[in-house]
Amino acid sequence: MNNRDGSLKSQILPIVKNRLKLMYRNKLLILLCILLPLFFSMLVNKIFEKKTFYEGVPIAIIDRDRSKISSEILKKISENSAISVKNIEEEDIEEYISKEKVQAVYIFEKGMEKRIMAGEYEDIVSVYTVPGSLTAMGVSDIIAGEIVPYVCKYLVIIDGQRQLPQEEYEVIEEAVNSRFKDLSNDPSYELPVIVDLKTPNSDEVKEKDKDRNIFSISMGLGLIVIFSTIFMIAGCSLFIKERENRVRNRIKVSGVKPFSLLFADILSVTITGISITIFQCIFMYPVLKGMSIKAILTVALFMAVYIFAAAAMLTLLASIFKSHISFQSFTPVMILIMGILSGCVYSLEMMPASMKKVAIFTPTYWAHKGLSEMILFGGNLYNIVVDIFVLLAMAMIFIVPARFMYRN
Repeated sequence: MNNRDGSLKSQILPIVKNRLKLMYRNKLLILLCILLPLFFSMLVNKIFEKKTFYEGVPIAIIDRDRSKISSEILKKISENSAISVKNIEEEDIEEYISKEKVQAVYIFEKGMEKRIMAGEYEDIVSVYTVPGSLTAMGVSDIIAGEIVPYVCKYLVIIDGQRQLPQEEYEVIEEAVNSRFKDLSNDPSYELPVIVDLKTPNSDEVKEKDKDRNIFSISMGLGLIVIFSTIFMIAGCSLFIKERENRVRNRIKVSGVKPFSLLFADILSVTITGISITIFQCIFMYPVLKGMSIKAILTVALFMAVYIFAAAAMLTLLASIFKSHISFQSFTPVMILIMGILSGCVYSLEMMPASMKKVAIFTPTYWAHKGLSEMILFGGNLYNIVVDIFVLLAMAMIFIVPARFMYRN
C-alpha cells in the first residue's frame, strides 16, 4: 500500500510542480484577474454613492395652467440639481427634441389644479421625449415624484369628505394640509420606495448590514468568481498544447496512469485558482471587514470547493477540445455567460424568473450564492452546506467523463 502511495506521489507531484511553473508565467493575466474585480467593485460603489444617477439633465416645462399648484411643482422641480429646466415656447418643442437640446418637454395642461383637487389625475401632464432616451424615463420619475404628493393629498381629502361627518372632515383636512406643508419644507424628506436589495440566496437583511453597499460588494464577489475561473482557463489550455505537441504521449509512455494524470491536472489548476482567489480577497479586504476568523476560514473552505469544481469542469472541457485556440476562444465567453446567468454581474431579481432555472445548473450560481450568504448576510457553515454538497456533486459529475476521456 505504501509503495502504491509512493508511486502515486512520484507520478503526480513532478507533474503538478511543472504545471504550476508554466501557469504562473503569464504575469499580465495574473495581474488582471487580481485587480479587475477590485476595479469594477470600486466603480460600482462610486455609482451607488451618488444620491442621483442624473445631474443637470436638460428638460423644458411649459405651464399652461399657471395655477398655484403648478407653480409650486415647477419651483420644486427647478430646485432639483438632477435636472436643468429651460424655458421654451411651444412652437420650439419639435426643434429642441429633434436636436436633443433637451431630453424631454413637459406640458402642465390647463385645468391641472382643478383636476388634481377633484381627484382626477389623468391627462394633467403631456410629455414629449427624445426617442429611446433612458435618461428621459428616469427624469419622468422625478417629475412624477413632485406631482404625486399633491394627487395623494386631495385623494385623501376627497375620501374623507365622502366618508366622514363635516366636523371630523375639517379636522382631518387641516391635519393633512399641515403635515403636507411640513414635509414640503423638509429638504431631507423623500417618498418611501421599497427596494429589495438582497441577492437570490438570502431570506433577510440583518440590521448590521444596512449600511453596507450591497450592490458593489455583491458584484465584487461575482467578479472574483468569474475572474478566478477565467484564470484557470489558461492552465487548462496547457493540457491541450501538450496533446498538440505529443507531450502527453511521452508522459503516458513514461508510466503515468491516466487517472494520476487527471488528478495532477485538476490539482494543479485548483492550486492556481485558489492562489489567485487569495490575492483577490487580499486586495478586496474591506469585503471581509468585521468577519470573525472562523467565518473567514469558512469562506476560504467554500471557495476551495468551488475552485475544485470549476477545475474539474474546465479539465473536462480541455479533454474534449482538439485545439487550444478554440478552447481559449470559447471558454471565456462561456464563463461570462454563466456569470451573468448566475447573478455574478446582475442580481437575478433584475432578470427573468426563467433564468434561475438555468442558473442552478452552473457552478458559478452556487459559488456566488454561498459567498453572498457568508459575506453579505453573516451566514455560517450550516447555511452553505447545501451549496458545498452541490458543488462537490458537480465536481464528481465532471470527473467521471473526464476520466473516460483521459483513458482514451
